[in-house]
Amino acid sequence: MKLLERDLPRLVAVSVREERRLRIFTAVAMWVAGGATIAASALLGSVTTGNETYAYGLAAYAIAVALFTAVQFPRASPRGLHWYTNVFCLLGMVTVAASAALSGGGASPLTTLYVFPALYAAYFFGPRGMAVHLALYAAIGLTVDVLVQAPDTRFLATRSVLLLAGTVALCVAISWHKSRLMLVLEAVREQALRDPLTGAHNLRGLRDQVDGRPLADGTGLLVIDLDNFKRINSRYGHIGADSLLTAVVNELARHHGARGCVARIGGDEFVVLARDHTPEQLDRLRTSCTTAADRAAATVGMGAADVSVSVGLARWPDDGRNLDALIAAADATMLDRKRASHRSRAQATTHADHGATARVVASIAPVAHARGHGPLPAPRPRLWRRWPARCLANVAAWWAAALSIGLLLALSGAELDHPAGLAALGVLAVGAGAMLLVLAPRLGDGVYVAANVVAAASLVAVLALTGGTISPLLPFALAPVTLAAYFASRREAVLQLAVAALLCATPMAYAAADDRLAYAVRFVALITTAAVITVMFTYNRRVLAEAEQRARRQAEQDPLTALPNRRAFSRLLEQELAAADADERREICAAIIDLDNFKRVNDLHGHAAGDRLLRGLADALKACVRHDDVVARIGGDEFAIVLPEGGLPIAHALGERCVAAVEATAARLGYAGCAVSATIGLAQFRRDGVTAEALLTAADDALMRGKDTGKRRVMISETLPLSAAARTRA
Repeated sequence: MKLLERDLPRLVAVSVREERRLRIFTAVAMWVAGGATIAASALLGSVTTGNETYAYGLAAYAIAVALFTAVQFPRASPRGLHWYTNVFCLLGMVTVAASAALSGGGASPLTTLYVFPALYAAYFFGPRGMAVHLALYAAIGLTVDVLVQAPDTRFLATRSVLLLAGTVALCVAISWHKSRLMLVLEAVREQALRDPLTGAHNLRGLRDQVDGRPLADGTGLLVIDLDNFKRINSRYGHIGADSLLTAVVNELARHHGARGCVARIGGDEFVVLARDHTPEQLDRLRTSCTTAADRAAATVGMGAADVSVSVGLARWPDDGRNLDALIAAADATMLDRKRASHRSRAQATTHADHGATARVVASIAPVAHARGHGPLPAPRPRLWRRWPARCLANVAAWWAAALSIGLLLALSGAELDHPAGLAALGVLAVGAGAMLLVLAPRLGDGVYVAANVVAAASLVAVLALTGGTISPLLPFALAPVTLAAYFASRREAVLQLAVAALLCATPMAYAAADDRLAYAVRFVALITTAAVITVMFTYNRRVLAEAEQRARRQAEQDPLTALPNRRAFSRLLEQELAAADADERREICAAIIDLDNFKRVNDLHGHAAGDRLLRGLADALKACVRHDDVVARIGGDEFAIVLPEGGLPIAHALGERCVAAVEATAARLGYAGCAVSATIGLAQFRRDGVTAEALLTAADDALMRGKDTGKRRVMISETLPLSAAARTRA
């Protein structure tokens, strides 16, 4: 298991945040199960004569700790809970060691309970914490084995070595896979806090930054708005405008992000949260934002005259004591400065600067690929592309069984009655693991069912050949239970638990009456451990799945309008195009909607009014489309629609409805004086391109033609001849 150093604090933070209830519930369950098992061992006579009182005391102590855990742990802070669970995990190991010392040391049937604190450490503490607890577990367990002389030492050394090795291997495997799952969850959450175009924080991410570190003296907030951004859209197209937005974020982060964060909270509006600055430094930061915009323009091949910015500044606590108040104050200051210093620059609205557009597209391509246009990470990362984690875990279990049989033959060969049979079972385990590597990627779940059947028969045979009730290989019954709980459905996990209980009970069929009574304690300890593992893993899988679904919804949802965002739109369009490849009758269309004169609403009424209008327009557009059509917000005042059926005539009619709905919604909300309207560009799959990029480029070209010829209209892409801009981008 190899984790990057930078991943460790993220894992701890995610684990504590997502699994607080599970940590507490699991700890209580383990203490109760352990205490009940210790009490059962005293009742059944497995405790050394004269030590029964001590055993009952340990059982009562375990129940008391469980009650304390249930009452006190929920009140603890995240950091306090982390230390509580570490201390109580160590106490659990000491308690198991004491109970084992009272009932025969290494030969005690209660040594299986060591798995409880070891698995808890592997599941909740991360690699470092797990390593520390496993070292303590080995030291405590081996010390008890050495100091306490068991009456039956036939398999004492072998049992101790195999139990320790098997527990460590199981913990390492669990910790590795759990770490990967948690990192994927954190990656999904990180996407939910980021703007899909620029990679900057979104408003949700900005709030998360403030929640993690509250506002204090020396904090300032700058609101930065790009002036006349519509003109950039008209001249360079939406692809060129997107490149500028990304370049602006990069420049702001390079100069202002060291002691704060940069966020994109609107189409062309950014926020810089600056911490630990003097008032003079904040004033210089405001001045430097203009320089940053000029550098960004030069980076993507635009002229300095194309880009200007207006900047507003608010200071904590003079202008507000919370994030919303600071944003409102800085936004008001920015609007005042915009109105006071507004410069009218007569620029021809043209879409003919093909060389600049080409430079823009070339500059943004690698950045866009790295900053969020790709698909979300898979919920279960693979170690190698060919073999999924479930296959590798099963193979590891089979080969671990073969290694354990080999150790048993080496350490206790002279005392074994059937070494040849054991050797044959070891060869079978190696062969089964090899066959899984070959067949599992091809045949799927059926291979695991067959492997479980073979494993069940092999376990029954190996128990019979190694002493039955005293077999050191009995804990291997936990392996299929763990694998099923981690990789299979809840029903399969419960079924595997029942099968494990049946397999562990088979030695009672041929054991003597006295051995059966002694074995009952070991049986209870094993099944209790298996049950706790099943409940813990299946419950945690559900918790993680729900957390991941929430994070994915946030990562693919625009926080203002609740529509799918650019990332979700790209994914959905790719899915529809992939489905259309197999069905030539499907006519998929894509529409890009750009709001005309939307900037007037922001400039005259403030950004809060603009947000209100965007929410109203989102509802209006959703009401215009059909049930299977998808509306997304892909920019500040840009929307897009995927139409999976119907072709261009239906798409054109739907677009005209959207144009009318935009004007009606603006008038209804009181912004008729701003002359807000919509221009729409349409493109069709196969006719205008066979990739998402080609389709959107064609729709963008049609949109630009619509703006050049008067706005407030729906334009269809000109396939033949291609426009000059389309040829340039291609």
